[in-house]
Amino acid sequence: MEGLENKLEVTGKNVYNEEQVREILSRMPATIAKLANEVNNAQVDLDEAEQNLKVVKAKSHLYATAHKDELGLSSVEDRKAWVTQQEDVQEAENRIILASSALRIAQIKCNRGEQEFITVRKLASLIEKEKDAQKNYDKYSNDQY
Repeated sequence: MEGLENKLEVTGKNVYNEEQVREILSRMPATIAKLANEVNNAQVDLDEAEQNLKVVKAKSHLYATAHKDELGLSSVEDRKAWVTQQEDVQEAENRIILASSALRIAQIKCNRGEQEFITVRKLASLIEKEKDAQKNYDKYSNDQY
């Protein structure tokens, strides 16, 4: 006897088989937790980088103010420009750029994991409905009226 899936016209196939769906559903919560932890760590790194930049800028500004005559920095704008040009300030700014990028990548990975989990849950639901439909088909096609 032909199964229900052979009588229905289906334009696409499931990406995962039933066994793979079960495995993914069992592993994804831990994976999502790990990815969320990576997002948290990336956020901490960014926060630390931002704090470090504030400290480095403040130290450079204090130095520029204390040595303004030696450095030839007569105005506040000159001192700000001098601070911006300092290598340690530029390194701290680059660290923020890298930390921001790492945070965005971690967020994208975490969102992707969550979306994959949702997709597989929906697929599991469809598989269960398909099984129920097949059972009903088999039950009623075998009954004689």
